Amino acid sequence: MRTPTGLGSFLRFAVKWLIVLSISGVVAFLVLAGGHAPSDPKDPQAESKQDATPLRRVQVIELVPQPHEETVILPGAVKAIDDILLGAGIGGTVEWVGFEEGQAVKAGQELFRIDQRSRQAQVEDAEAAYELAKKNRERIERLIESKVVSQDKYDAANTELLRAEAALKLARTQLSLSVVVAPVSGFADRIDVDRGEFANEGQTLAHLVKIDTVKLIVGTPERDVKAVAEQTQASVTIDALGKTFPGKIQHVSYAADPRTNTFDTTIVIDNPNLVIRPGMVGRAEITVAKFDKAILIPLFCILQTLDGYIVFVEKDGVVHSRQVTLGYIRGDRVIALKGLEAGEHIVVVGQQDVADGQQVEVVPPTDPNVVVPVS
Repeated sequence: MRTPTGLGSFLRFAVKWLIVLSISGVVAFLVLAGGHAPSDPKDPQAESKQDATPLRRVQVIELVPQPHEETVILPGAVKAIDDILLGAGIGGTVEWVGFEEGQAVKAGQELFRIDQRSRQAQVEDAEAAYELAKKNRERIERLIESKVVSQDKYDAANTELLRAEAALKLARTQLSLSVVVAPVSGFADRIDVDRGEFANEGQTLAHLVKIDTVKLIVGTPERDVKAVAEQTQASVTIDALGKTFPGKIQHVSYAADPRTNTFDTTIVIDNPNLVIRPGMVGRAEITVAKFDKAILIPLFCILQTLDGYIVFVEKDGVVHSRQVTLGYIRGDRVIALKGLEAGEHIVVVGQQDVADGQQVEVVPPTDPNVVVPVS
């Protein structure tokens, strides 16, 4: 079958235009792609350009060892070395009060007399009964030698004498308890009864304190108990006075306070001028460790892993992870006990974005104050 002449001419015309449009499309693609022909895959310069990637930028600091003293600061309250609630040994009327509040008292000084007159009368009565029983037994002794009375009479007289003797001892004891004396030298902080008032046995009569020596009671956390217990000296600051005093660590309790879960630690302070008073708040600073060459590192440069703590150490443009053993924290720094050496450079900026063995670019710190401080 033959194709009409007009249709054949149209088909030839259409094919030519399709070829032209295809070539134009390829040229336009190349122009949009950069105007360059594809690089030769065997061209080494093109390959290096494709593979080159920028290095991760980091900032580092040099580790400089410094002498360092590690201290713990523990707050607490001051107490008197002797804090005594003076009680009545017997019940009775307070006949006499021999001191005033705030007055200094000496050990053995008479402070109160309680029902002393009646107790004195009881002693005199008991003495008379004892003398009578004693004479009666002596008379029975002479009669039993003459075999005038039986042994039973003697035994009864002897028992009566023993009872009279015991009653006399009790009366004298009661008389001694009617006079209340100061057990220690100190100050009368408070008097709780007045003359003429009836006091029950055991009732508090006065509050005495001895403050020429005082003690600061602080709570030591569990993590510091061993280190604090090994020390003997402390420096105590009394905020109300704005002064610091030397103190001696007397005792660290063996059982924790269930309310605070800390261990009460007693620090004794000489107070000859009586300026430190019970109830004042103080802070004890205790040196628990000394280092001649300590390395302190910023807390923010440390990363935690499943195996512990690491930092990145940079050397010749390559970073390596280093496991470290950490000690006491001081502000935003922590002492590195193991794992780091003086003169090494640790990464302090960019450590979260690098891996062990990775090449890096070290750049100057943006903050000139990012340095390991002198302790």
